[in-house]
Amino acid sequence: FRGNDVAILMNQAYIAAFHMGGVLYHNRLGHHPASGVGPGVFVIFAFAVACMRAPIWMVIGGLMACYALAVGLAEVLVKKPSSICDAAGGGGSDERARLMLRGVN
Repeated sequence: FRGNDVAILMNQAYIAAFHMGGVLYHNRLGHHPASGVGPGVFVIFAFAVACMRAPIWMVIGGLMACYALAVGLAEVLVKKPSSICDAAGGGGSDERARLMLRGVN
């Protein structure tokens, strides 16, 4: 791929979209914001590699397009947690969730 900039840019677009999806996955499930840092680092790496091959305005436009694709896929593919899990603090047992909804600690 050394001489084929299009193949490299398409690969970096895939990497950016895939890892942005990871960030959005954790965000949509209500995980701690720091859980998105891991996949977010790879978005930065993909951006840096793409900037070596194309003008920055083109890379930013491609990154925005990949973000839009990732948001759309996250909306369709990632199910939000149920309201019982939200009331229980994000993933406790069912019994604990029912007690918290009743106001019993």
